[in-house]
Amino acid sequence: DKAPYPEASQLRRAEALVQEVYGAEIAKAKTPQAKSKLAQDIFKTAREEPDLVVRFAALQAAKRLAVDASDGKLGLEIVREIVQTYEPFESMPVEDRLAEAERLWTQSEKAQGREKLAKQLEAIEQWLYCGVVSGLTAKQWANRLDALKNSVVLVKPTASEKALAQKLADRTLMLINRKSKLKMSVRGNVKTPTALNPHEHVVQLPDAPSAYWRVKATPEGYVQFQNTHSGLWLGMYDYPGQPNAVAVAAQQAEPNQNTLWILKPAGLNSVYLVHAATGLYLRPWDGTTQSNYGIHLYPLTDDAAYLWVWQVMP
Repeated sequence: DKAPYPEASQLRRAEALVQEVYGAEIAKAKTPQAKSKLAQDIFKTAREEPDLVVRFAALQAAKRLAVDASDGKLGLEIVREIVQTYEPFESMPVEDRLAEAERLWTQSEKAQGREKLAKQLEAIEQWLYCGVVSGLTAKQWANRLDALKNSVVLVKPTASEKALAQKLADRTLMLINRKSKLKMSVRGNVKTPTALNPHEHVVQLPDAPSAYWRVKATPEGYVQFQNTHSGLWLGMYDYPGQPNAVAVAAQQAEPNQNTLWILKPAGLNSVYLVHAATGLYLRPWDGTTQSNYGIHLYPLTDDAAYLWVWQVMP
């Protein structure tokens, strides 16, 4: 059975507790990435909280942070948790709740930014409480949820990063790791069709036909790297089995938000390669200097393996 929606007096006490525990951290979280990370931490803690009123207050705090961060995927996860755990604020016939969900969604389409996402999540909460699982209306809402789930928060390039992106736009580069002196390439025998497949790992090699990358710059200052041998794009995918690494760099068939990178200047012809969707940095596995090891994404530390020297090719 679901828990009842908390009463106002109970909720005020629970909100005060959440503020006492997380208030300072919420005030310090200024960037979308910091807000999103804190929202995830609060969400995780909330799911383990035995007091259902306190859990509700924590879930609401996490949702507000997700909205502030424009993190639709996380906001959707939090709304699902609320609907699965609690009764709605007020009871109403399914037809009326469907109408309310549609009204809120229509309002969201006229809004911008955080207001838009907040309205979308309100609408989705009403829709999920309806419990409709089949038919055209269910398909319509499934499409809306998928679009929200696939949205990401991008790290925004600085002025110097945008300038470097424009400088290298439409150039073909080799990217040489400062620590290992090896080149960013594609795993496997690059003369076989298997090397052209999406999701082929990106590795460091002494030399290979797949060590050349064409730079495409976006108007916002991001870059995308297209491998000149395969025609595929530098992206990433989750690799949870790998200790310490969040994700592995890999080729991708089509360019999208997952293939957006930031060139962070780090001295003469040197850059950090920042994945715009995660804020993580490219580095060979465990900072190794050995050939044919995969290139992964990590939080930045003091290691020369994070530095890449770019060399313009004819």
